[in-house]
Amino acid sequence: MANLASPVNAHADESSVALTRLKTLFAAVCDMPHETDADRFLLDASIAALDATDDERIAVRRLLDKDKSNFTPTNPVSAMLSNLQSETRISRSGTRVGAWTLKDKIGQGGMGAVYRAERVDGQFQQTVAIKFLSGFSTTNAAARLVAERQTLAALEHPHIARLIDGGTADDGKPYIVMDYVDGLDISAHCLKLTASLKDIVGLMVSVLEAVSYAHQKLILHCDLKPANILVDRDNRPKLLDFGIAEMVSRTEADGTTLGINKIRESIFTPRYASPEQRQGMPLSTATDIYSLGVVLRELVTEFTSRSDRKKPLSLREVNAIISRATHADISVRYRSAGEMRADLIRLLTLQPVSAFDGSLAYQLQKMLMRRWPAMLAISALLIGAVGFTHGLVRERDRALRAEKMAATELARALSAEDLARAERDRAQVSELRATQRELEAIESRKAAVSGRDRALRAEALSRVETLRALQAETKTQIESANTREARDFLFSLFDGADPNLGGNPKISASDLLSRGRERIAKLPLEQAEFKSSLLLVLGRIHENIGLSNEAKALYREVIDIESRAITGNAAHRATALGRLAIVEHNSENSAAGEISARQSLAIRQALPVTDMKVHQLRIADAQNTLGVALNGLSRQAEARGFLNDSLATRETLLGVNSEEVASTLHNLGINYSRSIEPAENQMAEEYYRRSLAIKNQLFGKRHPKTLNTIVVLANLLGRQRRLNDAEPLLAEAHQTRLLLHGETSELVAAAANEWASVLHDMGRYREATTRYLEAMNNPARSADTSGRRPVSYAVAVNNLATLYEEIGDLARAEDNYRVSLAARTARLAADDLSVARLEHNLGRLLLKRAKFGEAETLLTRAYQTRLTKLGVNNIDTQDTLVSLAVNDIESAAVTRAQTRLQNVDVNIISRRKTSHLAYLRARAMLAETMLVQNTASDWTPTVNLWRLRVPLASAEFGKSHLHTLRTEMDVAQALARAGDNVAAATLAREIAPRMTPQLATNAPDHAKMTALMSLSASR
Repeated sequence: MANLASPVNAHADESSVALTRLKTLFAAVCDMPHETDADRFLLDASIAALDATDDERIAVRRLLDKDKSNFTPTNPVSAMLSNLQSETRISRSGTRVGAWTLKDKIGQGGMGAVYRAERVDGQFQQTVAIKFLSGFSTTNAAARLVAERQTLAALEHPHIARLIDGGTADDGKPYIVMDYVDGLDISAHCLKLTASLKDIVGLMVSVLEAVSYAHQKLILHCDLKPANILVDRDNRPKLLDFGIAEMVSRTEADGTTLGINKIRESIFTPRYASPEQRQGMPLSTATDIYSLGVVLRELVTEFTSRSDRKKPLSLREVNAIISRATHADISVRYRSAGEMRADLIRLLTLQPVSAFDGSLAYQLQKMLMRRWPAMLAISALLIGAVGFTHGLVRERDRALRAEKMAATELARALSAEDLARAERDRAQVSELRATQRELEAIESRKAAVSGRDRALRAEALSRVETLRALQAETKTQIESANTREARDFLFSLFDGADPNLGGNPKISASDLLSRGRERIAKLPLEQAEFKSSLLLVLGRIHENIGLSNEAKALYREVIDIESRAITGNAAHRATALGRLAIVEHNSENSAAGEISARQSLAIRQALPVTDMKVHQLRIADAQNTLGVALNGLSRQAEARGFLNDSLATRETLLGVNSEEVASTLHNLGINYSRSIEPAENQMAEEYYRRSLAIKNQLFGKRHPKTLNTIVVLANLLGRQRRLNDAEPLLAEAHQTRLLLHGETSELVAAAANEWASVLHDMGRYREATTRYLEAMNNPARSADTSGRRPVSYAVAVNNLATLYEEIGDLARAEDNYRVSLAARTARLAADDLSVARLEHNLGRLLLKRAKFGEAETLLTRAYQTRLTKLGVNNIDTQDTLVSLAVNDIESAAVTRAQTRLQNVDVNIISRRKTSHLAYLRARAMLAETMLVQNTASDWTPTVNLWRLRVPLASAEFGKSHLHTLRTEMDVAQALARAGDNVAAATLAREIAPRMTPQLATNAPDHAKMTALMSLSASR
């Protein structure tokens, strides 16, 4: 360095270099903690990595300690460092800088302090971040910084915070103006949201996209670390200080005696710096790649330390990517940020990762992971094909046995024919001898005639048996042809997916099934029975993978074929009707399911009996199906009769541990779970657990049939408020459904809805909302060509609406109730119980929004439907009656409200806690209304009526649940109306900390709570 060559100023230059060296070391580690022994060990290691001597390390440690204790420096080195750190002690808040006014300090790093600022020049409103850059010792350096910022201002990328402006403050400090990012650094963001491994990798893909873009502009970052990667509220990463380190390095190098690489030592953070950066070597894009590898390693390490759940991505592959990115040898690292990003995208899309094992086995494994839905569908189709083909093979074997028997009979006939010939020969010999001995001839002739008769009978028998053999052979050929045709048909579907046959290995499961339907449609009319057999197989496959609409279409096609055929197969039609009934029931259309189920049962009962056991079992199947449909229509007593008859037949003929018995036990559990009687709910649990034990033994825990029973058992536990037992079961069922059926499946959507319901009941509203939305937006629940959504979609929308109602977002609740009601009325009859449920829910919500006229219309319709179909003693009917009474009270129709409440059966309404609480609330409202009308002064009985609800809600839902807190707020409001303001305000202040965080921001409860807490003087 030229300045060091001057003998006159040698001592001064040496001092300057020493000061600059200490400044460089201090700035590099000043952000690191140094309170504990572990902190100080890492600090020393970081200083040593900067090639510091022991004296320099000790000096930096002392300066850090003095900085911590606000030590006032008295020597030149300390003075310089004091000036360097003055930004941390001098607040610039309120200062105007250019077109901006500084607000609050939001950060402090090695390069300087960062402030949030607002634009004040009147042009437009804008919030930005302003960074003051420390350590610029000359005017030339500051001027050079202003020129350099033009290069960085050209960076325009959605994941890079823009450089908006820059200049020099009144005190000479250069500053730059950047986008303000409202968010957390990437490490804190992932920790706060408990991000999954997939989320972490997804964020890094976006970060690498931004880094690659900057590298293409020939700009390095040189100081990538979590603090410089913020993630905003929309989960979008933004990179800060891009190119600033490099720009400062070039600017400082021009304005001081230090070389560029030495200056860079004052910019980077040792923990994330590459080996070449720490050693002062020339830098390249590999430097930024190394830093990102370290960041990714820290995020992954944090994830693995807090998570023992099954990880959807391979940690071994992630670690291979990290190892390559952070390799000490630059030539081994990724050649570009784009290359590293491509490897992470391969990881997310289950493609082979270039940094990992390149073996053929590994690539095959990745291929299977990517295409598992098609493989699952193929497996299901093959299973169906094998079962169907197995039946045909049995028929062929039966024909072959008949052929063998015919061949045996033919051999016997031939033997008889040979015997006849021998008899004829003996007869001829006897006739020759008869000429010699007449008496012997007469006897011999008689014997010959007798033998000839036997021979003729043997010949006739031979011809009959030969004809039988030919008939058996013909039947065998026909059966064999059908077997080959079925086999060829089912397996030919997969030719298009076989690359060895020139096919496309990426063909989807839905494409294969569509191809099957097209092939079946081309079968000739004379093969109607064979055609309907194949359609039943395809229908069951669609049903099993959750494609309900497609399954219904296939079953209806079978019914149509067998109805039109001259000699239709009634058994096929009964089977198709039974399966159609189940699918309609599972699609929340049990009324249509009942019609199909009754038709199926009638056909089964009318079929001729060839095998009594088979006949009885087929009737038991139809009884079980009809019981399922009646369950869905809330006709429990009628359904129970059919289910018990089916169970008795199945247990007698198949044994107590058969699949069919498990199915009926499952359905009986559903039947008893619909009851409000605790004893019957206990019976439901016993039925479920018996069914589950059989299914676990027959199929294992992860089979779809086992999952069905796990889900209904979990729902029962949820209704019994055993939420901590129910939630893990439903979470596991959802994940298993997702693995088995893929994302586009009605079964996966239903599992998400069931899980959401329990999360909702637990008060985990945010998680429940996510799952409800997943259930609503599943592609399996998309609108059909006429724009109608399935009823299962309407169920999920209704459930989400109840959540919004519970947290006080009444406008959004109303919107969702209306969407759900429209979806139901588009599919169901006007008097369907499912429609009545939505009319009741929307009417109840409109009461809270003071829309009493429309509320009365909806509630009256719901009441009439429930009264007609369920009877007056049903709890749902009584529920609607209570809501109508509340509407009367709100509309000042007190007499009518009294009459309605007198007709409520307390014994029935008290069996469901939410219904009982609503009833008690209506009674308290009525008592208070009458008190005011009569201008009475004793409020004690009325307030006590409001108090009566609190312990009931607390026992059912817990003290911190919104249902319980609202009963307490009702008491506080009643106390305020009674004039006891102090007690009302005291109770409100006690409730507020527990209630407010759970409410939506626009919930009316906020205003009520504020008004109550503002009360002070008692009247």
